[in-house]
Amino acid sequence: MRQLYPGEKCKNYSNVCLDCDDTNENWLCLTCGEIRCSRYINNHNEEHWLFTLLTASNDAIGHCLALGLRDLSIWCYLCKSYVKNIRLEPILKQVEHLKFPSIEDEPQQLSMPSTLSALMTSPPTTVQPLKTGSSLSSSDSYCSTDETKPMTIVTVATLLHDHDRSFDPLTSIINDLGQCNLLAECSVLKSHSATIDELICVHASDYVNILACSEKNVLIRQEINEKNSIFCKESTFLDARNSAGAIIDIVKYVVENKNAKNGFAFVRSPGHRAKRKSGDGHCIFNNIALAVDSILPKIINDINQNHPFHLDGATPVEEAICHMIHALTPSKIDSLPSTPLETSINSLNSSLVNRVLIIDLDIHHGSGIQEIFYSNPNVLYISIHTRDISTMDSNYDQCGSDKGLGYNINIPWIITKTFSTITDVEYIAAMNEIIMPIAREFDPDLVLVCGSFVNSYNEQKLLISMTTDLYSWITQQLCQLANGKVIFVLDGECNGDPTCIESILKVLLDKNDDKNNRTIIMKSNADHINYLARKSINIVKDYQKQYWKCFR
Repeated sequence: MRQLYPGEKCKNYSNVCLDCDDTNENWLCLTCGEIRCSRYINNHNEEHWLFTLLTASNDAIGHCLALGLRDLSIWCYLCKSYVKNIRLEPILKQVEHLKFPSIEDEPQQLSMPSTLSALMTSPPTTVQPLKTGSSLSSSDSYCSTDETKPMTIVTVATLLHDHDRSFDPLTSIINDLGQCNLLAECSVLKSHSATIDELICVHASDYVNILACSEKNVLIRQEINEKNSIFCKESTFLDARNSAGAIIDIVKYVVENKNAKNGFAFVRSPGHRAKRKSGDGHCIFNNIALAVDSILPKIINDINQNHPFHLDGATPVEEAICHMIHALTPSKIDSLPSTPLETSINSLNSSLVNRVLIIDLDIHHGSGIQEIFYSNPNVLYISIHTRDISTMDSNYDQCGSDKGLGYNINIPWIITKTFSTITDVEYIAAMNEIIMPIAREFDPDLVLVCGSFVNSYNEQKLLISMTTDLYSWITQQLCQLANGKVIFVLDGECNGDPTCIESILKVLLDKNDDKNNRTIIMKSNADHINYLARKSINIVKDYQKQYWKCFR
């Protein structure tokens, strides 16, 4: 433990495995301070733990705690999971100080288009309103904040250098939106990359760990691509962390600040189909679930089967391990908090948000969000998506379980052997007859809306056509809920349409034209609703009437 603490220069701090001299993926033993490689290289650190487990006479658990020198996560070989405990924070702070002794002196320089660059220049965790104008690239593109004026918050996941990415759709969307000056009227929130601690609140430790190791190991990436249902490349892990962090930050900011009335998050890595122990396609981490976890921590941790915490924040084994670390901690480390862990955990639950409504407008079903919140009565998940008539996925009768029964609602547009079309008329009917009545009865404190926000989908023999007027109207309807605390998230698997996103931003900024409302009202009076869509809506209402008074 001696080499963990100040007194030695950071340049003398070696990141080389003692057994094989590897420098790619090494871990620091928190008991003896020796450095060895991970199980995804030559597994020398786990062998070190096994050796100490078998040979130590007075130590029944061996040197089981190790700290990853790349991402500063802590792994317990005995628990076979990451360890998250406030008693380890002093150690993490000391190692972080050694690894980043003068981070302000070497700021990261990102190569970005001028519009996106302007959106990313505000300091972390701060909000700056942009000056109105045709260009967002000037160095003085920020003005003073009027803290009494309601703000629309915008955040953009960090742009990475990636030699595999010849075209970045998110950059193109931001640049197109920059031409209409709407982004210039929003307040920009720079976000962080989600930490390992945040990720394992929702996802399985083994899943997070193998993705972390894949970043620098091409063999692991090849194995993931062959054996799993996700697309993994060198930038996947960091892209996914940046996207998750962006949504976590904007949700926290809008919830905690009265002058932040709503928001829009632009992210590169979607997440609504990512489950606890696996991803799906391009969905790596469940951004929406992680963001909700940040404001409803106890609810999700209680139902997390991957890592069951007690109220005091640790399993019995973790308590024993942390006691050992506490006994080995030199006096140079700041004293550990004297507040009982129960108080620390309970303080997290004095949240401004008790009920969250999630509306998923993407063509694909958000199976990950459904799985994570399936038994949670504090989160109402409603998804409108396509469903092949030959499958049973995302069906009407998947309504939740246990205490969450009735809080999962699927509205599938059925795909048949004959060609059919879904237009604004069908979405208006679903909003008026199902979504808004249930939403008003649920009375959420926060509304999250995820999707690709495009004007057309073509899924097999089903064409979905959604106009900008429809997006404007949906946004207006949802802004009537939760005192206007509504956040839209670009979290679908199709490239967003700038004109559709522009129509959403106009409503969020109170710049919508009444002409759009008149168009929607005319369509809502039409009788020619697709008969399969009418069938789906009626079936959903029939299933849900046992849970919601609005259908009785």
